[in-house]
Amino acid sequence: MKKGEERRIWFKLKGVGFTILSTEERDLVLSDFASLLSTAKEGLILAKKTKRHFSYFGYEYDAFIPEFYLMTRDFSDISYFEAEKVDGPKRAKVKRLLNPYTLSLSDGTLARILVAYRFPSNLPEGVLYSLISEASEVAILFKEIEHSRA
Repeated sequence: MKKGEERRIWFKLKGVGFTILSTEERDLVLSDFASLLSTAKEGLILAKKTKRHFSYFGYEYDAFIPEFYLMTRDFSDISYFEAEKVDGPKRAKVKRLLNPYTLSLSDGTLARILVAYRFPSNLPEGVLYSLISEASEVAILFKEIEHSRA
């Protein structure tokens, strides 16, 4: 860690399926999500699909299970979404930028870049579940900025 650099820690978060919630319940979860971002102030939210093997009454099958993580400053006290401190998840490293919207990763896969401003007005509810259905991993970098600079 470089001098003056803040230590970062990872939390594993419990995901919430928006499709099974009522409108009022969705509003509460979205409020908790906004509070999570406000508490952390800056960091990374990572949604990734992990392949798991299951056996059920003699049948074998693989399934992809979504997992959610938050990386933020060490002094953050996170209590939303049953946050639990964990070691960082294993991830492929960025090899190079292919174009302004695409990264090449060390495992041979590609990553797409999306820039969004003004949460929550520009990010729809359930955005992580929507994006994770299309990709194996979604990372959202966020940072709170002063109203005078917004």
